[in-house]
Amino acid sequence: NTFYLISNYEQSYEKLSNEESNSLIKKSFSHLRNTRKFYKSLDIEFFTQFETNEFLDISDRRLVGSGLRIPLFNDKFFSNHMGIGLMYEVENYFNDSYNTNLYKSTNYINNKVILDKLVLTNIAYLQFDIQAANNFRLLLDNSIQFSLSKNIFITSNLNYRYSNKANSEDLKNYIKISSGLSIVF
Repeated sequence: NTFYLISNYEQSYEKLSNEESNSLIKKSFSHLRNTRKFYKSLDIEFFTQFETNEFLDISDRRLVGSGLRIPLFNDKFFSNHMGIGLMYEVENYFNDSYNTNLYKSTNYINNKVILDKLVLTNIAYLQFDIQAANNFRLLLDNSIQFSLSKNIFITSNLNYRYSNKANSEDLKNYIKISSGLSIVF
C-alpha cells in the first residue's frame, strides 16, 4: 500500500511589450494517489487532483478516479509500467464558456532510468471523454534529476500538453521548460 502527494505552487510575472505593468500568473497543483497490490503483478490505484492555472484560464479543476497499474518491467536501474483508469473531472474556466463535467478514460505509461546520481523519468498520459473520444488531451512529463544528497535534487523538466478541445486556439498545445531544486521527504 503506497501513498504519495505531489503539490506545486508557481507564481510568475509576464509583461507584454504593449502593456505598462506586469501581469501576475498563478498556478497551483495537488495530486494524491494511493496504490495497492491487487493481484500478483497488478495494482489498483485511487487518485484525486486539484488545480488552478491562470495561463490556461482554469479557475478550478478537480478530479477523482481509479484504475489499474500494470508493471511491465522493474529492476534497480529501470522501471516501466502502464495505467488504465476512469476519472470524473470538473473543469471551470475564468470565462465560464468552457466549463465541463466529464467522465474520462485516463491512461499512462511511465518509464524511469536510474544511473548512479542521475534519474531520468518520462510519463505520457492520454485522457479522453468516454462519450466523445475525439475530445482528448495528451500530456508528456519528462524530467532529469541529479542527486546532491539522499533527499535533495537539481531538476530539469520538459512538459508538453495538447488538448484538441482547448478553450482557446492559442492554448491547444504548449511546451514548458523549467529547472530548480527539489526536496523529497
